[in-house]
Amino acid sequence: MEYTPLINRTIAVSKRPLKLVIAEDSKEFRKRLLQYISQISGITVVGVAQTTREALESIKEHKPELALLDIQMPDKSTLEVIQEIKQIHPEITIIFLTNLSSPQIRKESLRRGVDYFFDKSTEFDQAMKLLEELSTRIS
Repeated sequence: MEYTPLINRTIAVSKRPLKLVIAEDSKEFRKRLLQYISQISGITVVGVAQTTREALESIKEHKPELALLDIQMPDKSTLEVIQEIKQIHPEITIIFLTNLSSPQIRKESLRRGVDYFFDKSTEFDQAMKLLEELSTRIS
């Protein structure tokens, strides 16, 4: 399957690595993400959260350019806090990588301000390709 961005968005960045916060409650999947992302030279992981609350705290603290979020978290859905994240840091690019990938959830996520939406089980490679592309984009 060829990667096609859902939204064509330019991120204004300098030549320093992009800061990324990850919110993922699965230990195994977090490990997989970190292993892959550590190989992308233009991205630095500044926060790893296991709950939505931890993700919000990390975003407030680090003001990352990117947030890679799962929807289903132990305390609450990250979908419920998209508006709050955008208020904290309006320029942040939010990427959902989730198993909850019904057309309705995808549409609602994008309506609420999620910039990119990927299914964990079928679009992982596309999500990682997006991160690679974003890490090299200078505007």
